[in-house]
Amino acid sequence: MNVLLLNGMKATSQIWNRMESRLVQWNVEYREYPHSVTESASNVAAITAGIYPTLERRAYDVLIGHSMGGLVALELAAFYPVNVRKVILVESFLKPSTPFYQNLMTPLHMEQYGEEVLQMIRDEAPYYLPTLADSLQNQFDYTHLLKSLESEVGAIYGDRGHRNHPCRIDALNLEPDVLQRMNIVFVEDACHMPMVENPDGLMDELVEMIRSL
Repeated sequence: MNVLLLNGMKATSQIWNRMESRLVQWNVEYREYPHSVTESASNVAAITAGIYPTLERRAYDVLIGHSMGGLVALELAAFYPVNVRKVILVESFLKPSTPFYQNLMTPLHMEQYGEEVLQMIRDEAPYYLPTLADSLQNQFDYTHLLKSLESEVGAIYGDRGHRNHPCRIDALNLEPDVLQRMNIVFVEDACHMPMVENPDGLMDELVEMIRSL
């Protein structure tokens, strides 16, 4: 099972460290964004164009992308000669969500892991343009990416500590036809960093999604 892991903006592959012992069941390629690319990239398309030549292969069973990495995964599958059976989004938002989703980690996890994660973000921040962040935070719409590919698409979100919250689907602000294209599941007791906050929970959901291939 060939799997490509893509990080979010201002993140490195260290975000997957707590899942490493279970990820070894697959042939995983960890792919980081070269600073030579991020320093001049003002949108996701530029990130994708920059990372495509660095890929080790042109066929993957699964692309797994966290946050911005999920959008890069969709672009690779939709617009590049990369054969992909399934794309899995982890905390990737196709349109601006409601405040329900606008948090990095739960208060408890911020106490436990906050400084480590924030330091990673601070270290990477100088290599990213503000315009890229703006394209991911304000008045964006990436639903065309989902509509442009034939691969299966799964999406995993943290439940923000609210199991079975009645508004968690509506809070994604997606149209019914877009939601129908996505198999959406939730990781308990996690926010935007489920691979840090609840790595076993995230891994269980990934295994279940990939099992169907």
